[in-house]
Amino acid sequence: MTQIGPAVTMNSSSLPVGSGTLTIGGVGFDPTGTNTVTLSSGVGTVTAVTATSLTITFSTAPAPGPLTVVVTTDSVSGTPVEVATVTQTPGPTVTGINPGSGTTAGGSVVTILGSAFTGATSVDFGSTAASAYTVVSDTQISATSPAGAAGPVDVTVTTPAGGSSIVPADQFVYTAPVVTISPATLPNGQAGTTYSQTLTATGAAGPFTFSVTAGTLPAGLTLTPTGVLSGTTTTAGASNFTVTATVGTASGSQAYTLDVSPVSPPPPVSPPPVSPPPVAPPPGIPPTVPPVSPPPVSPPPPVSPPPSGTSSSVLVGSTQFAVGADAGGAPLVESFNANQTPVLGATSAFASSFTGGARVVAADFSNDGVDDIAVGTGPGVANEVTILDGKTGAVITTFQPFEATFTGGLFVAAGDITGDGIPDLIVTPDQTGGPVVAVYDGSKLIQAWRPVSPTASRPRSTAFSASRTRTSGAGPGPRPGTSTGTGWPTSWSRPGSAAVPGSPGSTASRSRRVRPTRPSCSPTSSRSSRR
Repeated sequence: MTQIGPAVTMNSSSLPVGSGTLTIGGVGFDPTGTNTVTLSSGVGTVTAVTATSLTITFSTAPAPGPLTVVVTTDSVSGTPVEVATVTQTPGPTVTGINPGSGTTAGGSVVTILGSAFTGATSVDFGSTAASAYTVVSDTQISATSPAGAAGPVDVTVTTPAGGSSIVPADQFVYTAPVVTISPATLPNGQAGTTYSQTLTATGAAGPFTFSVTAGTLPAGLTLTPTGVLSGTTTTAGASNFTVTATVGTASGSQAYTLDVSPVSPPPPVSPPPVSPPPVAPPPGIPPTVPPVSPPPVSPPPPVSPPPSGTSSSVLVGSTQFAVGADAGGAPLVESFNANQTPVLGATSAFASSFTGGARVVAADFSNDGVDDIAVGTGPGVANEVTILDGKTGAVITTFQPFEATFTGGLFVAAGDITGDGIPDLIVTPDQTGGPVVAVYDGSKLIQAWRPVSPTASRPRSTAFSASRTRTSGAGPGPRPGTSTGTGWPTSWSRPGSAAVPGSPGSTASRSRRVRPTRPSCSPTSSRSSRR
């Protein structure tokens, strides 16, 4: 009996290149036997079979063009039959990239323009696959760039029909982000003092890691990875070093020079003031009687040292100082720490039209840990003292220490005269004012500034504790009188001044000398009418 071989009777007219399977129809196939195929191109195996159909799966895709197959069933082969024409589908083409650059950190969303993108199986930036991509249409793909090294790469698209060709239009450039470290310069330091400065970086998504990559930090300082430069400097001199901030593949550097000054010597002791020559009285004033020496005064008893464990109230070694504009400029004042860092910026103490100069002293009258600024007017206007808050520059109080007709200018100073740990205010007149010194008790100034009950009176006599004192014109020096609690500042006359009528040893009328006035020292008291 002769066995009839398999015969193909149905075929597909068109098979896209890259197709994975092909099903053909016919007769003489054996579902339980052995069925094989021989192709004119490519390699395939029978993966499904019935008596009238075979499914061929390609392990090697057939080449474009006519595809002929010979079916063999149970060792009996049929005749060759053309079952399909393999058609070539155009491969993908990239015609543009937007944007054409991104940071080396990756994460840039890029639009890829071109053609034949349908069915894309991969998108690559150079040799690295895109972090993600979406086929928007046959002509557009949206992809996210992966991290990469600085420089250009080609973006390629792959579909079953193949991969896109390398063209200039497909280039994407990786750029390193510009990382900037702030501040650009560092404040100077001082040997033996604590130093602290925080560095920051911008230009890429942090957090950054900071390190010294060149040079050496000043002795005693360290830089933390978070950018804090701190420590206590031990050696004076200039140090040059470079700090680098890094995050991922992004980094930036900043060169610094940090000058450390030596420990400041103690301030020199000022010599005692020299009394000005006497001024001749105007015509018609009786001549001054020669001064009479006062009786000897016993020296004050020695002051006992403070008990063990208590702190001294002597105001020395202040870490803050104030400066004021001299005659000719606007009445601006400001204060600084000992290392020259600002405390209170430039603040106007008087009307901007006043150019007679601002005389200043820094002291913590308000007892808040920051020195306030007492400002006295220079010559040219009615005398006035204004005290500014050292933190805010707000006016704490303003008053006229002498009669309003005196316009010769003031000098101000501060010191713990009463020994209570609170600075007292010292005011003297300048030109034509005479040898007078007025001292205001700092503790009473503080009491006068504190708010009181709306119904309570503010007794002016309790604002200051010292009394007004007069001395005769001769003698070795100032002689304070007895405190009466009147609220007036204590005042002294310099040796050699004219005697005061009514004082011991006085035989002549009083010479020209300004008199201290009694200010209210209210925080809301108005300034002089020259405003």
